[in-house]
Amino acid sequence: TSSGTTTSHTWSGLTGNTAYNFRVRALNSAGAGGWSGNRNCLTDPLPPSTPGTPSCGTLTGNSVAFSWSAPASNGAGISKYEVQLNSGSTTSSGTTTSHTWGGLTFNTGYSFRVRALNAAGKSPFSPASRMARPPGPPEQPEAAPPVIAVPTTAGSGSEATQFAVVYRDGEKHSVAHASLRPVAAIVDPALTANLPPDLSAHSGLDALCQAIESIWSIHATEDFVHAGYPLDVQTLLIVELDGPEAEVDYLIERVDAIARQTGATYLRISQSEEEREVFWSGRKNAFPAVGRLSPDYLCMDGTIPRRKLADVLQRIEELSQQYGLRIANVFHAGDGNLHPLILFDANEPGELEKAENFGADILRYCVEVGGVLTGEHGVGIEKRDLMGVMFTEDDMNHQQRLKCAFDPAHLLNPGKVYPTLHRCSELGRMFVHKGKLPFPDIPRF
Repeated sequence: TSSGTTTSHTWSGLTGNTAYNFRVRALNSAGAGGWSGNRNCLTDPLPPSTPGTPSCGTLTGNSVAFSWSAPASNGAGISKYEVQLNSGSTTSSGTTTSHTWGGLTFNTGYSFRVRALNAAGKSPFSPASRMARPPGPPEQPEAAPPVIAVPTTAGSGSEATQFAVVYRDGEKHSVAHASLRPVAAIVDPALTANLPPDLSAHSGLDALCQAIESIWSIHATEDFVHAGYPLDVQTLLIVELDGPEAEVDYLIERVDAIARQTGATYLRISQSEEEREVFWSGRKNAFPAVGRLSPDYLCMDGTIPRRKLADVLQRIEELSQQYGLRIANVFHAGDGNLHPLILFDANEPGELEKAENFGADILRYCVEVGGVLTGEHGVGIEKRDLMGVMFTEDDMNHQQRLKCAFDPAHLLNPGKVYPTLHRCSELGRMFVHKGKLPFPDIPRF
């Protein structure tokens, strides 16, 4: 805008809490001069930028001390820092860049993150710093729930790993699980808290194995890509938001609030494009990572209404116990597309057939709750004999008539999709050459 011939100006219509740059140039009849340098003006103080990741020490007594670096920019100065424990409890640490958190216990994992506040607002939380579980004294078996000890040092070779389970009666049992590999973790005793105290040794071990297996896929993925995933959870949900910066900031707050309200124990927000890609690297590499757990796996592709996700996962867990096969659940939660990975060993007689039957039962349940047999991978031969679960005979006859209209010579994927093969003549049309039916070697039922 023009300011006339004066060397001062007042610019109106600005908003608070925003940075503005101003520069000026002079004009005469010969033309315009060059622009001056920029002058940065703050209409109001800006919120501080994100502090550094806390650096945790070790647990001393029941307290741990940690520190962090100050934000690169702090607007009008820092009024205080807030420290958060396990994405839940928050406390103020004043204006210092260190804090000591007390009241902690042994055999528990903790994570800390920090944010800065000033008169203009608050920064995003820093990335979380996870403190290793400090070892505590062993609990007495008389009053304690069962405890599973899993080796913490990854070994080599394909041998099974033994682990001990201690029951309330003090009796110990060691079991070698056929495909168990060493994992870098100590299984939280809370995983076993729902087991009845009177379980027999065998049934107790089966139930405890299921508890361990539900977290194996996360351990395998983290060991494969080192994405920084927590190792003490059974389920990880990755949420990606896009849009203008203001909209994304608002949606992040909404997701954060929903996660806390529904009992999430771990929350982490990416602070850069590189960190966002690391989050996704685990999901994108989950399939090859699961190859560390089993020599073979069968990937399913059922799709369900999103509201049925918890019910279907519970049913899959029940089927896992019924068939005696482990399961690693990887899926697109946003569109209800499930990819349960059924782990088995094709060298073991009967395991492939069990895996196929297990997968068929998963797909039947998907249809039962209002879903479909496939979301991405198609029907082919694998799901061919399940088409009757989703479609009536009239449905499939109409579909085959449409195929006959475009493929009278049966050249396109012969023998696939439909469990009962028909001649096109049975459905109204068929091409017969020299008295021979096309593809006579394909069974017709």
